[in-house]
Amino acid sequence: MGRATIKPLVPSWKGWRALGRGLASNLFELGANDLTVMRVLRQASVTVTRQHYIKVRDPKMTAAMADKERLEPSHRLQPSKLYREAHAVR
Repeated sequence: MGRATIKPLVPSWKGWRALGRGLASNLFELGANDLTVMRVLRQASVTVTRQHYIKVRDPKMTAAMADKERLEPSHRLQPSKLYREAHAVR
């Protein structure tokens, strides 16, 4: 008998470096300077932090994605029927 697979709603794990990039980028966007981000990530060089970890979002791209989501709401991630049934409050 086959067993149904339930896909998790969280994104798949991309590794420690991706976690560091996300943390660094979000801290920088929230107003932390690059030296502070370097110290939080416990790195030895602020140059490495700037070049490889802090990724600045393009405001035009963010606005375009928000417009696309507003115009096409049906493409948002929705839990599957199987997931909803498995996690229903009983």
